[in-house]
Amino acid sequence: MLIDEVESLTMSRKETKNEPSDGLRVVNALLTQIDQLKTHRNVLVLATSNLRNSIDEAFLDRADVSYEVSLPTKETAYDVLFSCIAEFKQKGLISKANDDIFGYKFINGNANGSQESSSLMNDSYLLWDIVKSMKPCSARFLRKVAFQALMKVSELPTKLTDYLGALQESVDAKN
Repeated sequence: MLIDEVESLTMSRKETKNEPSDGLRVVNALLTQIDQLKTHRNVLVLATSNLRNSIDEAFLDRADVSYEVSLPTKETAYDVLFSCIAEFKQKGLISKANDDIFGYKFINGNANGSQESSSLMNDSYLLWDIVKSMKPCSARFLRKVAFQALMKVSELPTKLTDYLGALQESVDAKN
């Protein structure tokens, strides 16, 4: 079972001096139900939140494992944008004509490659330069800016280099 934005159901009872009693009852009822789920071996509860400090301590105490997921690294941001470009190519929004772009592991492994491989990877290096210029951001933002760049090109399908120029423009507008 997945509970997304769990803080909406598990608001800290310590911080709820002005909160109606219905909110407190929701937290209490959820905690009771979670306790009853422990009798079922085939149930896994996953909860997500962007507001960990707003979650009731009793709910957090019931979690066997808790992970904090930070913002994507530059390398991960590159691969998120790379996957967006691959999807746009697959959908015919970016032309597939001889515009090769490679994942981060490939370009990182070929950083000291030959002149021939360097020219083949120009678009990949351009994407890497765009990512390096970005402030830290969420994966959701990366997908959004990738789509916004698509809206900036003059016609579809577009060339990869034109798309990357629009992507740089979109990133610069957000930075």
